[in-house]
Amino acid sequence: MISIENKIETLVKAKGIDNCLAVINEDGTKVDIIVDAEELTDTVILQIKEIATAQLGCSYSNVTIIQSN
Repeated sequence: MISIENKIETLVKAKGIDNCLAVINEDGTKVDIIVDAEELTDTVILQIKEIATAQLGCSYSNVTIIQSN
């Protein structure tokens, strides 16, 4: 799971997010993504969810995005 978390973090950072932390739950079905961003547009949220679902193979509803700013 650590390698998937790292991939998600790297891909989210490539979208222009300065700092990102992905935490996958124990059974690998859900992921929390903590982002350091002042503003999250709908487009960025959708891109983050697409990255997470592609890497983890979960549904959009199992991706939680937490804004730390």
